[in-house]
Amino acid sequence: MNSKTVKFLSLIGVLFGIVTIISGGSVLSGSNPGYIVFLPLVIFNTVMGFVYILTGIVIWQNFSRAKAIAGIVFLLNLFMLITIGCLYMYGTDIATKS
Repeated sequence: MNSKTVKFLSLIGVLFGIVTIISGGSVLSGSNPGYIVFLPLVIFNTVMGFVYILTGIVIWQNFSRAKAIAGIVFLLNLFMLITIGCLYMYGTDIATKS
């Protein structure tokens, strides 16, 4: 992968992290998004926003080292997706947007 592509991907990760923190922080500070809020998911997503920023920085600095972090991020998100899916199937109030 060339240097420009790596830097572009790292910027996307950082920007996604910033947007995630702003969105989650807004809900955590009392903003009503207009749908059911599952607080553990909002907290998870907000914390993951910081992880996305960290991952983007590591990608920028050392792409090969960042692969492990990206794998961990993927697994954490997959775990949360499966958890949310199971909770939704068993009737927990979770917005379909989750």
